[in-house]
Amino acid sequence: MRARHRISKFLLRRGLVFDGPGKAWTQRHRDWLRGLAFDDLASQVTFVDYLHGHDSLLARRDALDRALA
Repeated sequence: MRARHRISKFLLRRGLVFDGPGKAWTQRHRDWLRGLAFDDLASQVTFVDYLHGHDSLLARRDALDRALA
């Protein structure tokens, strides 16, 4: 949740809001996130790092779920 919150607030500070269709953190939302680009390098690098952090946490969760199953 912390990683998602960090990404959402980062985008909100830049006036970017996912309007749908669908809800946030669905496949459509992820596609929208992947399509975002920023003019300044610092914002782009930060955003990519935040997304990578979120993806890493999801992969870790999925690996733990498989191990427990």
